[in-house]
Amino acid sequence: MIWYLIRRAVATIPTVLVPMFLLFVLIRLAPGGPAGAMLGDEATPAQIAALEEKLGLNEPLWQQFLGFLVSLVRFDFGDSIFLRQDVRSLVLDRLSVTASLVVMSLLLALVLGVLFGTISARFQNRVVDRTLVAAATVGIAIPSFWLAVMMVGIFAVNLRLFPAAGYVPPNQPGQFLMHLVLPVTCLALLQAADIFRYSRASTL
Repeated sequence: MIWYLIRRAVATIPTVLVPMFLLFVLIRLAPGGPAGAMLGDEATPAQIAALEEKLGLNEPLWQQFLGFLVSLVRFDFGDSIFLRQDVRSLVLDRLSVTASLVVMSLLLALVLGVLFGTISARFQNRVVDRTLVAAATVGIAIPSFWLAVMMVGIFAVNLRLFPAAGYVPPNQPGQFLMHLVLPVTCLALLQAADIFRYSRASTL
C-alpha cells in the first residue's frame, strides 16, 4: 500500500509541474511581462527594467522557474501585488474561514451522499431510486457558481432568510452558522451528488 501511494505521488508530479510551467511562461509572454503588469500602463521602460532587476526577472527562464519551485517548497509565496503584504500571512489569516467551510460542507456531503445512496440502492429500479438518480445527475451537471447565485437570489434576496455575503467569527455561533448555511449547502449538495453514485454502487 505504501509503495502504491509513493508511485501515485510520483505520477502526479508531471501533472502538476507541466501546467505550472506553462502558466509560468504565459505570464511572461504578456505585454510588458510581470513587471509591466505590476507597474501599470503608465510605467516607463526604465521603471520596468529596474523592477525586473529587483525581482530577478531578467535571469534565464529555467533559473526563474527553479527559484520559484524552491520558494514554494519553503512556503515563501512572496508579496501580494495589490495588497503589498506577505502572501503567506494573508493565506494563514484566512485559513480558518476556508477550513470551516470545507470541513462542514464535506461532512454534510458525506451524510447526504451515503444516506440517499443507501436508500436508492434499497429501492432499486423503483420510483424513489429513479428520482434520486435523476436528482444526482442534475446535481453533477449544475455549475457551482450558478447554484450559488440561485440560492442567494432565493434565500437571501427574496426570502431574506440568510445573509447574502460576509463572515462572522465562531465566537458568535448563531451568526457564524447563519453566514455559512448557504455556501456550505451549495458545496455539499454538489459533492453529495458524486458521493451518492459511489454509495449506491457500493451498496448494490
